[in-house]
Amino acid sequence: MLKLFCVFICGVSLFAQAPVGSATNYFAATLTAAGPTASIYAGTQNHTLQINVLVSDTVCTVRLEGSIDNANWSDLSGSQPCTSATSMFHVDGKYLPYLRANLLTYTGNAAGVTIYYAGTK
Repeated sequence: MLKLFCVFICGVSLFAQAPVGSATNYFAATLTAAGPTASIYAGTQNHTLQINVLVSDTVCTVRLEGSIDNANWSDLSGSQPCTSATSMFHVDGKYLPYLRANLLTYTGNAAGVTIYYAGTK
């Protein structure tokens, strides 16, 4: 009875969720010129890229790339435009151990773009 009482009074939840990072991988990188981000060991299959353009006159394209051996890269998303303040796209159902974002084209000033990745297993 005391344990049940403490669950409600002490603020302990019986329905606690797993930590956010347990089934999700994240990375972020700011790029100021065309080229890839560093690769990460993701081991995920559902991917989201968010591209934050840091100045309004920036025009760019980006794609998500995957690799099995961290040396040979394949296009997973096709070329995606990133001309507004924030762009986002998703690639689902393609499991790969290694991922990176590749800023294919970039026209803008030195502020660059920040690319965020989130992927679930």
